Amino acid sequence: MHLSLGQTLVIQLIDAMCLIDRIARTKQFIESTATSRSRQNFQFGFSNRQKLFSLDVDELQRSIEGITYAITPPEMLSLTLEGVMNLFDFADADHTRENSALKYYRQREWRIAGNVGRMGEELTGLPSSALIERLLELGAEFFGRGFPKEEVVFTNSSLNNRSFGKRLVDWLFVYQGVDERHIIGAARRVVVPREAMEAATSILAKHFKKSSAPPVVAIEDLSSS
Repeated sequence: MHLSLGQTLVIQLIDAMCLIDRIARTKQFIESTATSRSRQNFQFGFSNRQKLFSLDVDELQRSIEGITYAITPPEMLSLTLEGVMNLFDFADADHTRENSALKYYRQREWRIAGNVGRMGEELTGLPSSALIERLLELGAEFFGRGFPKEEVVFTNSSLNNRSFGKRLVDWLFVYQGVDERHIIGAARRVVVPREAMEAATSILAKHFKKSSAPPVVAIEDLSSS
């Protein structure tokens, strides 16, 4: 199968992310669970291609300490690589279904970095029960649908073997803010359909002074549309 440059780049970035995440999880297991001066079975790989390795715990711990010495800890690097993955505008897409207006949103949404860690703390978290109720009020058919499907295989390594609930809304991650600032404060502008401009402006006014709120722009006025 012939892969494009974009597809190759994304696949190898996913492998790099999984490699760092594997080191981070192994390190955490050794520090919290494994018994020193023993051998431990580790199963690596994906669900359809896994292999068991019997490794000496002490030697493995020293190896990880040496490999990761004087660099950013692997658990933080794993979050960083996941964030980098979200900077791509579907580099592996074939662009057979084009829609200029939808493409604008798709590009910007894809560039929202998720699972970012800063100074040892994650900047995203699961939504509160109040927010979940509000989202279900706004779109029960979308947010209340069953998720994930049984056949789904996650490429986001931080979701492996984790379960938050049975609905899409239970799996959402929400930005907590950066340096005590509202996350929307980092937006350069807010793009909505023309008929939603008044409502969007009203929502922003609740969080910002008029002079500090990002401008609201109609998607119909953008040259890319």
